[in-house]
Amino acid sequence: MIDSELISPQVLIVGAGPVGLTLAGELALRGVDVLVIDRLRETGTAPRASRIGARTMAFLDQRGLMGAVTPAARYTTLHFGGVPLELGKQADRYSGDWAVSQPRLTEVLRERALALGVSIRQPYELHDFVAGERVRSKVGTGIGSISIVSDYLVGCDGAQSAVARIGGFPFEGRPTTRCLLWADIVGVDIPERRFHRLPGGLAVAARRDAASTRIMVHARQQPLGEPGPPTPGELARAWRAVTGEDIGSAIVLRIGRFQNENRHVTEYRRGPVLLAGDAAHRHLPIGGSSLDQGLHDGICLGWKLAAQIAGWAPAGLLDTYHSERYVAGTTTAAAIDAQENLLLGGPEFDPIRRVIGDLARLPTVAHYLAGARTGSLDAGVVPDLRVTTAGGVTTSCTALLRDGRGLILDLHGDVEVRAAAAGRRTRMHYAVAVDPPKRSAAPAAVVVRPDGHVAWSGEDLDEMRRVIRKNFGDPDGHPAAVGHAFHEFHTEN
Repeated sequence: MIDSELISPQVLIVGAGPVGLTLAGELALRGVDVLVIDRLRETGTAPRASRIGARTMAFLDQRGLMGAVTPAARYTTLHFGGVPLELGKQADRYSGDWAVSQPRLTEVLRERALALGVSIRQPYELHDFVAGERVRSKVGTGIGSISIVSDYLVGCDGAQSAVARIGGFPFEGRPTTRCLLWADIVGVDIPERRFHRLPGGLAVAARRDAASTRIMVHARQQPLGEPGPPTPGELARAWRAVTGEDIGSAIVLRIGRFQNENRHVTEYRRGPVLLAGDAAHRHLPIGGSSLDQGLHDGICLGWKLAAQIAGWAPAGLLDTYHSERYVAGTTTAAAIDAQENLLLGGPEFDPIRRVIGDLARLPTVAHYLAGARTGSLDAGVVPDLRVTTAGGVTTSCTALLRDGRGLILDLHGDVEVRAAAAGRRTRMHYAVAVDPPKRSAAPAAVVVRPDGHVAWSGEDLDEMRRVIRKNFGDPDGHPAAVGHAFHEFHTEN
């Protein structure tokens, strides 16, 4: 047994899945020294979520990664707990679901993190940590243990999070009361089903490729089972109980169990220890919501933690990670509960299904429910307008967000708007719309946070200054974060 190596990154991230890699990339983009560890030798190969939502795709575009995951099928016909949603003509550039598999997304995020200088070590397993002014972590490597001392520790290590367990993070919510079995099978021919509710429960069957079929089944009378994978026999019994069909001869390629535990951490941050993704919230992954919600955690935390480390964060900025994501998590948990009852509930929910189905035909309601599915209700995306920077470069809003700085979008070339951006060039861009809309049809300006989230738009320039100060601090009084990535991109303005 060895215990000799001491590593000292600024941030240690536990979990090399999409959430951890997103956070790592956002930190490294701003010059933060990041180490990512994972107890698995390889991550991201299992076929889990197969779609991402609009806010996630907007983020990928803002970081120059959209081309790496497209061309991908885009779906503007969605569902909310089995109730159809048709976005139709109201769909904007990102609206809907995008067919991007979790393994492919993980690969793209990993390549980005490595290119930005992130160190990733696997299999490294967190055994213990002690948090004081810094965090001292004990990590197993397979041949011994090492000590890692970091300024911050972030748990992106899933529903069985070691960081949450060791850190004693309390959870609130409901334990498991239902489960949904899923499997990819070959060797049997069964009819396709989309949210087929039967007296015994729910059955779904969809062809994944030329050979395999993905099935999901919820039998109302089935036992909850253990947290681990079900057996093929358990799957066959549940399928027969609901559909009357025999799939006992099927070859099971992959199999799993989704449980409806709906629990939410009461604190996303305890001093220098933070949580993101499934480490902070656990619920039935209806519509791929778990992946999108976790990515939004990482996107939100990245710039705030980097600002704290760089020394320019306004007072309390890092604390807003908890307040912002706790509200988003609570809202998403409620939407998951509603979808679960619509999808898995019995005939007693039919009147609610009819009412929601009628309401969902209204475009505004369909848009609201589409956002509620992935926790994107308040995440406005700035239009991708053609703009001119203070340095005279013509580009687009999306391109300006590539370097992870914020943006003041001046829609009418207002001198006061430009003055508000002065002194913060290391933290935000200033740009004027090339083809400004009529003053009566648009606000004076838009303020966009470094994570691409629209923080404010309007006419009240005093309020705009308050928003800028809240998110970007006072004019530059601290040295900018250093690092090859920050300086490489910090050239346009």
